[in-house]
Amino acid sequence: MTKAQNFYDQRFSVAPMLDWTTRYCRAFHRQLSKHAVLYTEMVATSTILHSKSDYLFFNPENEGNVVLQLGGSDPKQFAQVGKMLAEKAELYPYYGININVGCPSPRVTSGSFGACLMAEPDLVAQCADALLTSCDIPVSIKTRIGIDDYDDFDFLADFLDPLVEIGISDFTIHARKALLNGLSPKENREIPPLNYQRVYDLKDEFPDINITINGGINTLYEASEHLKHVEGVMMGREAFNNPAVLLGVDALLFDDYANDFSRYHGIFDDTLTLDHQYAFFPDSVNLHADSHDSFTMRVAKSISGGRNLLSTYDPLLEKLDLLTTLIHKKAAERLEQGLTEKRAFALEMLQHKREPGKHAPKSHISDAARFKRAQQIATGQAMFDALERLRPYWEKEVKRGVAISHLFKPVLGAFNGLPGAKQFRRYLSIHGFNNDANLDVLLYAIDLMYDKFLQFIESSVD
Repeated sequence: MTKAQNFYDQRFSVAPMLDWTTRYCRAFHRQLSKHAVLYTEMVATSTILHSKSDYLFFNPENEGNVVLQLGGSDPKQFAQVGKMLAEKAELYPYYGININVGCPSPRVTSGSFGACLMAEPDLVAQCADALLTSCDIPVSIKTRIGIDDYDDFDFLADFLDPLVEIGISDFTIHARKALLNGLSPKENREIPPLNYQRVYDLKDEFPDINITINGGINTLYEASEHLKHVEGVMMGREAFNNPAVLLGVDALLFDDYANDFSRYHGIFDDTLTLDHQYAFFPDSVNLHADSHDSFTMRVAKSISGGRNLLSTYDPLLEKLDLLTTLIHKKAAERLEQGLTEKRAFALEMLQHKREPGKHAPKSHISDAARFKRAQQIATGQAMFDALERLRPYWEKEVKRGVAISHLFKPVLGAFNGLPGAKQFRRYLSIHGFNNDANLDVLLYAIDLMYDKFLQFIESSVD
């Protein structure tokens, strides 16, 4: 058994988002993390039961572990959906079912489900119980810390009580209350203040349940801090807008270093498994964690090992060999100078936030910049690998008649932070919505991006 298997099975998940977490998005995200639990968009029980379209369809081969999020307030409809899932378990092998009691959208509230149901905990418990008794799929609840003026701890605890009594043990708590009148869904994600402590206190009150925290979590470092208090972390729009963050999930949160990002990153720094904070946040490296001699020795070993490792990869990584070779040839004197500059640069970034567009002279931060670029290069190459693995899936979907705009929407942010990312997005936005647009448009955009990426690598060794 690997260490990763000892973690709570929903230690990290990507939040359900209407019009965002489509099955095409989930197929992409699955290429970036094998451990992340993915959610469907919320679908109403009435829609499933009365629509001619199959709203339960998903592809486990490409999407992996997926939780179906349901909206509704009729226990009979939940029972019917549960029975449908039980009878067609091979067709719909969902990893779990989640009941939405957190969405503040007016169109959801008018249908008597979403966050407004926090005022009716017994009804929510009836809906959950209907699922529990009609199918064998685990059931969870996603909710807020409160609604309108009902936002104290007792209100939240009273909401959980009847659900815990019927056997619900998994809860996702968005650490904001919802204001049901006067705020849009977007404003409800930004204006009500976050109260993470309320969620931590809830865990103390209910030690036997699993709690996943949600709301305002944008980095894996933040996620790791929350995991000191609760079992799981759910990331929302950051995972969609900057999907590269998912590349670090398996290594940083599950101690699984078998993915592409870890493999490429390890070429430049084999301390990845020893020092998470340095690996993922080089600007906030703890300058006092190691002695200077110890730090020098570790990086020297990393560079030496990286140069040997690089010889097994081609053709792209042969270019990266030049990067480490140039540094290595400077021997001890150049390494010592580089480490001094890197430490000075990191300290400067800790103490003074740099003005936009203002950069230190290249001669001063050249080695520091190269170390940082190494992480960017690792991220970029891992992302290209992920998109390449998606090609058979894309081809199959296009043959089914899916418009390529559905396929490229989730990957628009794939290369954020790399030169050429804006051109990549612009090309798809201009050409991807034409009536005659086909998969070649997406593949060509990736090729254009790859050309920019190669130029970026070559510039890294100047």
